[in-house]
This record gives sequence, C-alpha cells and structure tokens, in this order.
Amino acid sequence: MLIRKADAQDLDAVCRLTAQINRQHHLAMPELFRGDVDMASERAFWAERMEGEDRAILLAVLDGETLAFASLMTQTSPPLPFLQPRRICRIGTIVVDEAHQGQGIGSLLLAAAEDWGRGQDADELRLEVMDFNHGAQAFYARHGLAAQSQIMSKPLFGDQA
Repeated sequence: MLIRKADAQDLDAVCRLTAQINRQHHLAMPELFRGDVDMASERAFWAERMEGEDRAILLAVLDGETLAFASLMTQTSPPLPFLQPRRICRIGTIVVDEAHQGQGIGSLLLAAAEDWGRGQDADELRLEVMDFNHGAQAFYARHGLAAQSQIMSKPLFGDQA
C-alpha cells in the first residue's frame, strides 16, 4: 500500500470516492446533503484542496488503484483571549472505497494524516463526524480521537421546523 500526496491527475479517483460518501450522507440526511452534485464544481472543490503548503489530499493506492483518501488542512486557532493558541491539522474528509473497508486502509491513512500534521507543526488532529455515522465514530475512537464538542442544529423553516 502506497500513501502519497494527490495531484490534479488524481481528481477522477477522488471524485469517484466522494460519490460514495456523498451518497451515504444524502441517504442519511437528504435535508442537508444533496443527491446530485455538479461534477465540474466537485472537481474544482477538490482541486482547491490540493493547492498550497497548508493543505493536502493523501491517497492510499494499491496496484495503481486509489482505494482511499483524506483531505487535510492546517490552521491556527482564532486569537481569542480564552483559548490556548493551537495549530490544528483538520481532516475535512476521509473515505475508504466501500469494497475495501475493514482491511486496515483507513488506519494507514489516518496514521499518514497524523504524520503530515506533525510535519506541519500541528498540535492536534481534528475532524467532524456526522452523528449518524456510528461506524466512523467507532473507528476514530479506536485510534485515540475523542469528542471535544458537539454541533447541534434546529431547522427554522419548512417541514422540519
């Protein structure tokens, strides 16, 4: 298994994998996640996440096939008087191809994300996981990630209000 940084030639593989996670999210929360995603917009979105020293998409590749990726970005915590200054490595998305889950690929990718964050002088690794995604929550907990806060919401208009 090769873990490497993605480039523009990898956009098709990244978009193939995001279609899987987009479908999962849409099925669980169609009021929040779109079922139809414009491919040009999708490609532009992921291309932007490959640019700059403070961001990367790491791929897990086996025999020339991309099986997983993680999008990463470093940022500094806001300068608020009550917060300790921190450099954060944020995982925006991590996805393993549905046909290859449970084979340790996610663990390798997460370890590579931690290494990349350390190389960026990050103090911690952070990510957001949807409340419905119990499998991902258990995976992250097994790898030492713990809840730090919780995002709560309430619709103000429409059928759900």
